[in-house]
Amino acid sequence: MCFSCSELPDIPNAYVSEETRKAKYQQGDMLSFTCDAGFTSDLPITYVCGSEGWVSIRKGSCYSTTIRCVRPPAHGGLKIKGLPDYNSPIPPDHVLTFSCDSPDKVLIGSSVLICGREGEWNDPIPSCTEIKCNDRQDRYLYFFYAPWGRRQVGNRANYKCIEGYNKPAGVSHATCTKDGWMPELLCEGTKCLTPDLDGDAQITTGQKTTYNIGDRVIYTCKNDNRKSVTITCERGSWTGIESCREASCAAPVIDHGRVTDGPKVYRENEILNYVCDNKYKPADERNPRCLKVGAEVVWSPTPQCTKITCKVDLPPVGTSYNQNGKNVFSPGDRLTVTCDRDHWILDMKTTRTVVTCNEVGKWDIRPVCQVTCSDRQDGYLHSFHTSQGRRKLGDHATYACVQGYKKPIGITQATCTREGWMPEELCEGIMTQTVFLFLNCFHDNLITVLKL
Repeated sequence: MCFSCSELPDIPNAYVSEETRKAKYQQGDMLSFTCDAGFTSDLPITYVCGSEGWVSIRKGSCYSTTIRCVRPPAHGGLKIKGLPDYNSPIPPDHVLTFSCDSPDKVLIGSSVLICGREGEWNDPIPSCTEIKCNDRQDRYLYFFYAPWGRRQVGNRANYKCIEGYNKPAGVSHATCTKDGWMPELLCEGTKCLTPDLDGDAQITTGQKTTYNIGDRVIYTCKNDNRKSVTITCERGSWTGIESCREASCAAPVIDHGRVTDGPKVYRENEILNYVCDNKYKPADERNPRCLKVGAEVVWSPTPQCTKITCKVDLPPVGTSYNQNGKNVFSPGDRLTVTCDRDHWILDMKTTRTVVTCNEVGKWDIRPVCQVTCSDRQDGYLHSFHTSQGRRKLGDHATYACVQGYKKPIGITQATCTREGWMPEELCEGIMTQTVFLFLNCFHDNLITVLKL
């Protein structure tokens, strides 16, 4: 059985390429799309006709060449990888990666940003901050002192151990590193104090007041975690301690928005539901999720609301705006769009219109003037071809009619006009013409008979 594909895939801002355009597609036929003027795609847009319809092989998409994301500033030690060369604009779907210029700094925010289709980054621009070490609060420390409050990477701190504990051999001070004050073991002894466990832990085996080197203690978590942990006394401190507390997130305070879930603490991987105030929208379409990242538990993406706006960048070729110096518009604002000669908007007869920013931050009419005629899809066309894809006003297209049809007398090609490709009737039925000639002959013969 041979299958065919009828309805073509709906690809916004694209049309079927000339080399794959056909009146009918059978199983195995390929279909490629070309982006409209003013749009481009990073990947080919290709489909194949299968037994159950069109199947995507390369699923690219066409995005506006005029929409751009703001170029992130590289300051404060922020390193950016992936920026276009020669200060070129940053198009939608472009990916940047961020890091810090020194191991003494830590990145605050997402290390990967993606430029969205509306010209906005999917997360706030990250920043770098210098690593600082918090003072150690170990139970076996008598004092811990960083001279002049210097707690940056490479700085040193003086300390003293409590009675019964000593500094390990060769250790005279603590050093601030990106992982905190080192060495991890500042003091060692021949005994261990009672293990410092969180409130959800309960010792089940080996509990006593003092512990010798090598002693082991088993504790279980009293919460839903219910895990059992074994720890060991080594060199005066406990190894293997795990927290019983589950990763959790508190309900955030959202500017211009509110959480719709009831009062609760969110466990790891739970989703936050929130809404934004009137004239605001979520900054990211994804639902924030409570995630554990290293030692921290964060909402990702960050729940935040941004003001609903419509934007225009530099107008594309053939388009001009009466924007009075504005490029950001609020819902209800209007913008006059004027098309140059040989360009149009809405339809090929309209060269000037007013577009309005709607309540969801979209223009009711895309403020871009078109310069092409859409290819004719008439059922009686066997082929329709434009030279090098030219579809501007005044351009010509060659075409052929299916069997049983032919071009009208005097018509050799189609011409792109403001009404579309003309003439309106590209092919006429041969049978219709034959019947017309027969009736003319019949009429002439009838008159001759009557005269006789």
